[in-house]
Amino acid sequence: MTGQLELVNEGALRWSDPRVVRQLVVTREVAWVLAIGVVQGLWMRRRPAAPCSAEAGRAWPGWQRWSAAVSVSACLAIAELGLRAMGDRLPEWIAADRRNLGEARLDGRWQDSMTYGARLRPRLDTFCQWRHGDIVRLGFLPPDLAPHPLYRFPFSTDADGFRNRPGAEAAPIAALGDSFTDAMTLPAELAWPSRLSARLGVPVRNYGTAGFGPGQERRVLEEYVLRRRPRVVVVGFFAGNDLQDAETLRAPSSRTGRSGPHSRTDGSSRRSWPASTTSTS
Repeated sequence: MTGQLELVNEGALRWSDPRVVRQLVVTREVAWVLAIGVVQGLWMRRRPAAPCSAEAGRAWPGWQRWSAAVSVSACLAIAELGLRAMGDRLPEWIAADRRNLGEARLDGRWQDSMTYGARLRPRLDTFCQWRHGDIVRLGFLPPDLAPHPLYRFPFSTDADGFRNRPGAEAAPIAALGDSFTDAMTLPAELAWPSRLSARLGVPVRNYGTAGFGPGQERRVLEEYVLRRRPRVVVVGFFAGNDLQDAETLRAPSSRTGRSGPHSRTDGSSRRSWPASTTSTS
């Protein structure tokens, strides 16, 4: 089905995140689960009730409710553990329907920081393996929309935790940004700072980190960039979430005088888990 979608807004618009979804599709697996539930319900209704004494009849409903609650909790716990254990090996019919759920397991390449939140560890020497980018991996697009063969490439970080190779310490140009700048789904030479370096013929130092917003980028500028005294600083701005990320840093606290990473003004928190080393979903 093709056509034109028109979005109309009246009044001030602070933030918009339009999403187009398909109609509900009942898969074969879901149909089997529903059918089993219907058959079990009919069988339970036709099963004759066992005789019991008056005392047992009064005690049974409470015990039955307790047993049902324990059973449901145990089933949910087993399902949760099973999904976490499968991680990136989830079937396509499950992984394709995930929507902004983050990663099923933690990524050892990342570490927590009181100043920046989640960021890459320094001096990494590992690899990345991908079939799709993180837009597909996080469930925003179905995998069959942009099929791509599995590919693998080296992945390393410098002493500060950024994707730079030796020799760019005195680069006259510094690049700041989020996942569009560090480009974790691509080899380092295909990230836009490296392509800019090849085009200009001068070194460009990459300070991008996936999940960072303007608040973290300013701290990177103050802590890492300015002491190297580059002539030009280029900021990769993404209108899709950078304005929202700028508001997730709460106001400075009275005790520390600094704002916390990924904390909203309403007290809630947001945790970003970037790409898994062997993501294939």
